[in-house]
Order: sequence, then structure tokens, then C-alpha cells
Amino acid sequence: MVRVLVPCLLLAACTASTPDDADTDAVDSDTAVADSDTALPPLDVVACLDDPTCLRPLVAAHRGAGPTTPENSLAGLHAAADAGVPIVELDVRPTSDEVLVVMHDGDVDRTTDGTGDVGAMTAAEVAALHLDDGSAPPTFVALLEAAVARGIVLYVDVKTDRLDLVVADIAAAQAHDHVLVRDGVDSLVRAAALDPTLRWLAAVEDADELDGAVAALPGLQWVELASATPDADFVAAAHARGLRVQQDAFLGDVTWLTTGTDAGWRRYLDTGVQLVQTDLAVELLDAIGQ
Repeated sequence: MVRVLVPCLLLAACTASTPDDADTDAVDSDTAVADSDTALPPLDVVACLDDPTCLRPLVAAHRGAGPTTPENSLAGLHAAADAGVPIVELDVRPTSDEVLVVMHDGDVDRTTDGTGDVGAMTAAEVAALHLDDGSAPPTFVALLEAAVARGIVLYVDVKTDRLDLVVADIAAAQAHDHVLVRDGVDSLVRAAALDPTLRWLAAVEDADELDGAVAALPGLQWVELASATPDADFVAAAHARGLRVQQDAFLGDVTWLTTGTDAGWRRYLDTGVQLVQTDLAVELLDAIGQ
């Protein structure tokens, strides 16, 4: 099934409000959307993710590059890399024989020609299914290896409590530098006990949780704000603790689709959100001049 994720947000999100005082004017080009005629230098995404002084806007393609490829597919990863998208988000969950496959839903019904729960199927059974492009749902290791080969980073949305499998696959693919592992703080603490040097993206609900995240995960640099709208106070609180912020910018996608402008994305970036996840990664890259 070809991905069409953003239109389904229209009914709920088109009426969602953004902060009244959100400033849509461009700010410093190192921290916000670049002028349309100002090209940014080539991006080393691995170096930027690890460098707290790198304040360049980063774009993550939600489940792949866009609506022309199946979500969570090898084709999506390669399309993203071909378009210059630095980060691809994906979802991982285990089969019954403990192989991590890349699948958002708990079942295979929506995205493949099969039916059934991923956790009740063997890896071989999942591999026998077909996405819309005829390919099989990939394993986590396959996408890790592709990310390393293409020089991009995988934003790994963990859909399992088997953090041991996640850490083991990253090690097997020698992909340590090419992952940003996203989950709740408690889950990431369990993963850190297995490999404390991985790069974490800790999902938090509000600024009150920031100090706990920092204390639980020494060296933490990235946090996700679980909110649909920009929040300048949260970003300021994160920055005060040496943290950079990721946020889903799907409201910006809706603005782009309905008005043809990047004003929605600008609200996130002008607030100080550095890593934005979108279903329209190529369009956002064009908007910020990357």
C-alpha cells in the first residue's frame, strides 16, 4: 500500500492552533529555515548529531522518503538517500523467532498482502509477504546495513520491550554511528545497560521530565517533545540543560498541503526545534535550502 499519511491528518489537524505568538519570520540561518536563495554547505549528519554546537536544522523522513514508496521499506530508504534526506525514521518489532523486522503496525494487514500479527509470525513468514512494490518487509539488519552504505542515519522508533534485540542488531550491522534510538526514558535506560554509548532520543511529555531524563541517561543530547504544536518554553528548558529537541512537524505538512507555504514548518524551527520529522521530507529540505 502506497503511503498517504498526511491527508489523514487534515480533519483533525487543519483546525489545530499554533501559538498565537509564533514568529514566522526567519531567524539566524544556523538555527532556522534558510532564505530560499541561500544554500547551506554539505551536511555530515553523523557528526552533527554528536556535536552539541551543531545547530543546523535536521530533517527526518517519517517511515521513508514520501508517498511514492512503501513505508518502512528499503526502497523508501534509498529514495530518501537519493534525495539528500539525512535521517529516515522506521519502526521495529520482533517476530516469534526473535528477528526484528521493520513494521509500524502490530499486524501486517495494512501494509502487505498478508494478514496476522507480526509477533505470531516467523521471520520467514514475514519475508514471504509483499509490500506494494513487490518487495518483502525488510529486517532491521537489512535497513541498518543500507543506512551505513548510504551514509544516513536511522531514527529507530522502538515498538518492543526487547531492547536486547535492538542493541544486538545494531552491533551486528556495525551501525553504531548510524542510529538514533527513540523510546521512553525507562526503556532507554534498559538499553543503555547493554550499550551505554548508543545515541538516544528520549521521548518526554513536558519540561518537568527533562531533569529525570538527563539524570537517567548520562550524556543524553536529544529529547523528543510528544506534542503536535511548537512549545518555546519546552525548547528553552531543554536548551538550558544542553539538550536538543526533536518534534513531529505534521502540522507543518498540513500547512504545506493546504496553502503551499512553509509557514507551518517555520514555527517549529523558529522555536528552536532542531530535528523535525515529516511526511514531506524532500519538500522541507527544499524549503530550508539543503
